[in-house]
Amino acid sequence: MARTVPAARRACSTDTTIRGRSTQVRDIEVRNDDTDRVIALFRCTQMLLYPKT
Repeated sequence: MARTVPAARRACSTDTTIRGRSTQVRDIEVRNDDTDRVIALFRCTQMLLYPKT
């Protein structure tokens, strides 16, 4: 069952899983501060672009 949580009662934490030269992968976890239950989990993959020299 989906429920909403007021903005003041949420906490977010992130952990960098992979930190490569051209790619970073981060795992993000959103928790309800009152109950300490996980509300959402997601993974963010970022490609780093460098200018051509």
